[in-house]
Amino acid sequence: MARLNEQHLRHKGPTDTITYQHGEILICPQVAARQGKEHNNSYQNEVLLYFIHGWLHLAGWTDKTPAQARRMAQLQQSLLEKFLNTENCTFNQPKYQKNA
Repeated sequence: MARLNEQHLRHKGPTDTITYQHGEILICPQVAARQGKEHNNSYQNEVLLYFIHGWLHLAGWTDKTPAQARRMAQLQQSLLEKFLNTENCTFNQPKYQKNA
C-alpha cells in the first residue's frame, strides 16, 4: 500500500484507503488493525469506516482542505452510525494531509 500511495498520490508511507475514480477502493488491513487498536475501534468497524471514506470519494467528496476534511468526517460518522445503528460510537477522523 505504501508503494501505491507514493506512486499514485505522491505521499510517503502506507495509507488506510486509496480510491480510484473507476470504482476501486483499496483498504490496507495492516493500517486498519493498527489504527483500530490506537482508537479503540474493532477491526471490522475500522474497515467499514475506510469503505465509507472511499465511497464518499467516489461520490465526489474531497478532503484536501481542513474544512472539506471536517465536513467529510462528519458525514462519515453519520453514515457509520446509521450502518451500525448506534449513536454512541466515535471513530478516528481522517487527518488533513498537505499534498506534496
